[in-house]
This record gives sequence, structure tokens and C-alpha cells, in this order.
Amino acid sequence: MTSKAPVEFKVVAGTSGAGAGFILSQFILWLLGCWAWGASWAADKAVDAIAAVPQPAAEMIGLVVTVIGAYVFGWLAPHTSRPVPPPPDPPVPDPSPPPPTPDAGIELVTGPLPVI
Repeated sequence: MTSKAPVEFKVVAGTSGAGAGFILSQFILWLLGCWAWGASWAADKAVDAIAAVPQPAAEMIGLVVTVIGAYVFGWLAPHTSRPVPPPPDPPVPDPSPPPPTPDAGIELVTGPLPVI
């Protein structure tokens, strides 16, 4: 992170939420493996309990929980305020005289036109 391009706090929080969601999804898979698929509740059998969950269900649970974690953490994080840029400088008037117009020196005729 640099002072010219700081990372907004919401981005950092969202990334942290994705990591937390992944860890939570593994815990949910362990619980499902033990409860729904009848794997052992023993701590040394946690890998077997996670593996008992069918792969499509495990991938979907991992995806959904990770996305929800990233969204919630990013939404709850405060917005990083940015400095307001100064207003632009007013335009400087041109000191040179304006260019001549195309009809300069032409006399306009008013009244009836002569008949030829």
C-alpha cells in the first residue's frame, strides 16, 4: 500500500471475510459429514468427515459461505474517506486583442436596393 494509491479498508475487510468464510465452510462441511453422512465425531477423523460430504455439495457450500463472508465483512467495514481535490484554477483571460471578424470593413447597405 502506498500513499498515492491506498487500499480501501472495505477491500481489506472483504478479503478477510473471504478467508473467514473459507474456514467456516470447512467447519460446516465437518458438521455435515458427521451429522448427515454418519462420519465419526472424533477429532482425528475430521478429514474423513469432510470427505464424506459429496464433492458437488462441498464445492457449493464452500462457494456460498465464502462469498457471504466476503460480502458481510465488506459491507460492515467503514468507508475510507478520501481527500477532496482542490477546485480547478479559474481561466486566465487572453491579453491579446480579439482576431478580426470576417465582415470587418464591409459597409452594410440599408434601404432599397438600386435597380439595374
